[in-house]
Amino acid sequence: MKFFEIVFWGGYPTAHVQPLIYNLNKLIKTTYISTTEPDDKIINKYFKNIDINIIYIKSNDDLKLCLHQYSKCSVLNVFSDYIKNKKIKYAIKFLINKRIKFCFYSEVRDFSGILGLVRLFHSKIIEKKYVNNIELLFGIGEHSSSWFSRLGYDSKVIIKSCYYIDSTPLNKRIQQQGSKIRIIYLGRYVKSKGVINLLQSLIKFNKTIIDNIQIDFYGSGEEFNNMIKFKSSAISESINVYNELNYTETLSKISDYDYLILPSINYSDGWGVVVSEALSIGVPVIVSKFAGASTMVNDMNGFIYDPKNQISLLRILEFIINNSIKYDSNKIKCNFDDHYSSKAGAMKIHKLLTYK
Repeated sequence: MKFFEIVFWGGYPTAHVQPLIYNLNKLIKTTYISTTEPDDKIINKYFKNIDINIIYIKSNDDLKLCLHQYSKCSVLNVFSDYIKNKKIKYAIKFLINKRIKFCFYSEVRDFSGILGLVRLFHSKIIEKKYVNNIELLFGIGEHSSSWFSRLGYDSKVIIKSCYYIDSTPLNKRIQQQGSKIRIIYLGRYVKSKGVINLLQSLIKFNKTIIDNIQIDFYGSGEEFNNMIKFKSSAISESINVYNELNYTETLSKISDYDYLILPSINYSDGWGVVVSEALSIGVPVIVSKFAGASTMVNDMNGFIYDPKNQISLLRILEFIINNSIKYDSNKIKCNFDDHYSSKAGAMKIHKLLTYK
């Protein structure tokens, strides 16, 4: 069926979501319904000065009014954050009762280990009533198809997708001959991100490797103090641990490095937007096979490795050091623009939703 209007439902639209809505609205009338009212902290961190249609739900009456307005067969409702968000769960139930199909735009939940099996069982119970009411399911990340198939969704409705972000001007540092290879980590200091695991690996690598790289960590979280201890025990100037950057500083900081690394150790990292940010400015990446964003990585723009196998990362670093690899930043950026930018994402979603 052809749709004439798209309505996205979710929390406050982040700086990564807003450009997608903006570009979609150029192709088809698109509205974003936010179940979260923005405060000054959220606006200062996330708001971009672009013209998008946003409706804020401040009460149950607002919610019911939106549902009556947009529960039409010509309007396609697309939901994210549908597991925990009570307002969105209510909206989905409302559409099911009216026999109107809808879409999901969702990451996977971690399905590894015993806790993962519990999470899978819990999700199956919740989503059993959704399975037959889905028009399309945009699964974010490399592992989304297997996750949603396990939940019972028909493979025909699952579309492997990603977080489409704004394309940015190329401003890449040029590596100097004979200089250290500079690698940056940007993200949370939590167990699932694999930062401690990465530090442990680096400390065990031989001096030849360590002397030829510099790896800087930027972030915040529960593992910060442990990272400082590991850094101290390493007694190496090649490893530095810093507090997190402001959002506006992220891209300019990434552009100062030769590689970005994302060492996630399980599937809870459904995507990894920082990988998109690096590729959008032509910086190659070293990405864990567990991260959803690994779906973007190829021979042109970086490496995929197994963070639970120290040899896997060691071989990559040895290869980079010994072969003086030079990536073409323009090609990396052009590939990103063509497939993963907010403009490319809007065109793909528009085509799928309006010509299905």
